[in-house]
Order: sequence, then C-alpha cells, then structure tokens
Amino acid sequence: MAVRNVNTRNDVNRASAATVKQSPAFGRGRGHKAAQVVTKRNPCELFSCTEKLFIGTWNIRTLFTAGSLDILLYQLHDYRWSIVGLAETRWTGAGEFTKDDYRIIYSGRKDDKHQEGVALVLRKDASNALLGYKCLGSRIITARFRTSVGKATVIQVYAPTSVASDEEIDEFYAAVQESVDLVPNRDLLIIMGDLNAKVGNDWNTWNGAIGKFGYGEENERGSKLLEFCQSNNLRIMNTVFQQRKDNRKWTWTSPDGTVKNMIDYIIVNSRWRSSITTCRSFHKADVGTDHQLVLAGIRMKLRKIERGQVLKKFDVDKLKEEGTTLKFRELLEESSHNMPSGTVEDMWRHIKDSYITAANEVLGYKQGR
Repeated sequence: MAVRNVNTRNDVNRASAATVKQSPAFGRGRGHKAAQVVTKRNPCELFSCTEKLFIGTWNIRTLFTAGSLDILLYQLHDYRWSIVGLAETRWTGAGEFTKDDYRIIYSGRKDDKHQEGVALVLRKDASNALLGYKCLGSRIITARFRTSVGKATVIQVYAPTSVASDEEIDEFYAAVQESVDLVPNRDLLIIMGDLNAKVGNDWNTWNGAIGKFGYGEENERGSKLLEFCQSNNLRIMNTVFQQRKDNRKWTWTSPDGTVKNMIDYIIVNSRWRSSITTCRSFHKADVGTDHQLVLAGIRMKLRKIERGQVLKKFDVDKLKEEGTTLKFRELLEESSHNMPSGTVEDMWRHIKDSYITAANEVLGYKQGR
C-alpha cells in the first residue's frame, strides 16, 4: 500500500488540526498513534426524524481470502443499511477505498500479521454525511457523521477472545474508554462489534445497561462489559426488544451448532436510546462465518415541547434590593449547614435545590406580558 499524506481540517471529536500520514499498518497497545482523516463538510445528513435508517455490525472472520469482499457485499445487498461495521477483517494497515459504490474505511495491524482488524462499510448516504474517522489499531475504528439534529459518533470494535489475558481485556476497555471520552455529550454514540462477552438477562441487577430480553448466561467478560456500560450510561440494544424467535437474539454458534451465544452488540448512549426502533440478528446472511449479522433501526427523536408552554424565569432584578439580597443569602447559608456527605452528585443536587427553593421564596417569577 502506498504511503500518502492527507492535509486535514479537523472535525472529529474536537481533536486538533493535523496532517495525517496513512501508513500500511497500525498495531495494538499504547504508543501507537491513531490515523485520523477528516472529510470536507457535506450538507448531507445521515439520520433523520422522518426516515428510519439501519446500522449494523458483523464478525465476518476474514476478508483476506480472494473474493471474500465480493461475497460480503453481495450478501449485504438484500438488506437495508447505511453503515455496517466489520470485525476480524484480517486486513493490515489503515486507510480507505471504494468498491461497487461502497466506501470502506479500515484499520488493522502494523506488523503484517493478518489477525484482528476492523472496518466500516458505508453506503452513499453515510459516505456523504461522514465528517471524519480515526483508525485506532486493529481493534477500534471510529467515525463521526452529520445528522438532522446534530452529530453521531460510531465506534466499531473487536474485543479479545476468551483465551486473552485479563491484561489484554483491560487494555482494550481502556482504549475504548479513551474514544468514548472524546465524544461530545450531545452526540448520538453507537458502540458496536464483537465484544466476546455474554451479558445474560439479569435485568434487575443491570437495569439501565440491558433490557428485559437478554439471552443466555452472564460470564465474567459479560460483567466487565455491563460495568463499562453502566459507568458510561450506555444501553445494549440487542436486549431491549422482544423477539419472536431465539435466532433473532443469538449472534454466534459453535461449529457443531449446539451452543449459541449473544456476543455481538449494538450499544447506544441512553440519551438517544428512544431513537433505536429495533435491533435483532439475521441468520440468513451467509459469508461462511459463525457469527450473525446484527442490525438496528434508527429514527432520531427530539423532546417534544407542548404548544403554549412558557419557560418561567426568576425575577432576578429583585436582587438589586439590599433587603432581598440579604434574605436570599441567609437562606442559602442556612441550607449549607445541611450539606450531605455523600457523592459529588448528592452535594450538587443539594446546592441546586437550595438555590431554587430560595429563589422561589424570595424572588418569585417574572410576570409575563
């Protein structure tokens, strides 16, 4: 693969402007810099409030063999989708190319070993809405898109398998956490891929991270994923929707067909969970892998504002009066003596409530016209 320099103007999760050198490979572990490419702004938008679009993930086991990419694109042709993330491509290097009107961006190892590897396949609507992407080694690739209501960040991952050490797992989740930390709070965040973890169906314990319709038994790696989701306010959408058949739940099957597990997921930040309308596996798509294609439908939803609703404002002009200001301060000081000794959130909630209570009692609201 030829090495080329791309001058970029940044718009990917607030990183600084940079000149990106696309080299043949990017490896695992710390110390490896991520390739970052930012596309020219385009007025096209990916997700909207009026149309349902689909995003998916699939562990295809390999795209290194001859003709495997053609087979993949042929199988995907019968499904509705705008973005499909791929795990275990086994491609080396990092970059992008176009094939049959599809734009494919990929990230793999730098040592020319055909292992791991992730990619994103974009149809024209997604390609036009792409703002930029980052290649973060052989297990993580991120991309950011323009939507009708803001921006969306997609993170495709491939987690270490069950034979990996705990240190490898910790390094993987630390790398994913670094990517999540860079995502602006208002973005629709989608993390998807083969997480090699079984989250089970213990909704009572993990309420918020999973829904009521999980599959199988939770394992240690599943607990790790659930803890990660809870700490980042994420929800595993595979477990949210009730399915008529179990083959719409499980995503992996053993070679003899006797063992089936849910280990490939589409995960969304809770802020946008109501925008996900469906999420399930599709067993008919076949590229010679033991994993199933997982697709989620997305229609952006905004908070409705009832007609005639008026935003009430406190009459802060009264604070110009010395007596009012003194009374306001006295109430706040009195409340400060009852400050809870719990978490930072508990203290912040107490301070907020104290100000609102004092304002209600002393200031009142401005009169409308």
